[in-house]
Amino acid sequence: AVIGIPDGSIALYRMPASADEMRALWGLDVHRPRLHAIALRVRDLAATAKVLAEERVGVLRGSVASGEVFTDPRDTHGIPFLWTDRDVPGDLRGPL
Repeated sequence: AVIGIPDGSIALYRMPASADEMRALWGLDVHRPRLHAIALRVRDLAATAKVLAEERVGVLRGSVASGEVFTDPRDTHGIPFLWTDRDVPGDLRGPL
């Protein structure tokens, strides 16, 4: 589910079934309801992925082809980031 707010949107995800699934999906060892990731919509995901690679920020999952890249929180001071060039349904800001 996506909840639109004036300057962004909140996407709700189910809790992973296990700690192993939490690590695989989100790169975290916290198994309780919480903020999973901060998503940033960019104009050019391929260019963004290139800069992240140049800065040695690892990718936990996703790809430019899939439209989203989830960076490894171990490389971003524990903050999980999801990078996308896609519009999120329900985002009140409209297309990028």
